[in-house]
Amino acid sequence: MLDQFGQDFAGALVRFGVQGANARPTTSSQITNSTGKVAFQDQGGNLGIDTIVAYVDLHNDFTLDPGDPYDTGSVVWLRQPGQGYWLAASDGEVFAFGDAAFRGSTGAMHLNKPVIGIGAMPDGSGYTMAASDGGVFNFGAAPAFGSAAGGPLNKPIVGMAVAP
Repeated sequence: MLDQFGQDFAGALVRFGVQGANARPTTSSQITNSTGKVAFQDQGGNLGIDTIVAYVDLHNDFTLDPGDPYDTGSVVWLRQPGQGYWLAASDGEVFAFGDAAFRGSTGAMHLNKPVIGIGAMPDGSGYTMAASDGGVFNFGAAPAFGSAAGGPLNKPIVGMAVAP
């Protein structure tokens, strides 16, 4: 923080509030150090945007009043990849863990051969499963590009991967 002359302003009481996805009234206050700086750590549990409001509380009333120097910054909280996963059983039943959403399964269908793998869309909006006879099953937003089921294979399918 700088004073009216552009110099570091040490000893100012700065309060912080959070507006938005993780809104909280004044969450902490700090006194600026010798270089006019303070720190604040936002811990958001909700996805979305937080606006951090930092202000010098000139009246010491825990309120951002007209005339109080202030500034804002934004934090975007996104879902981190890897917060969940799917497990496919050989009968095609899909088990969703963590924040992975169940999109469907072949568990109630009669399969000619067992499911050997599952691959997810990068954004988690769907998944594709493959069976050892070349059968391909798509769920959610996973696009369908065909299946080799019923066609001649030299050997059984033993693995799968989703193209980026």
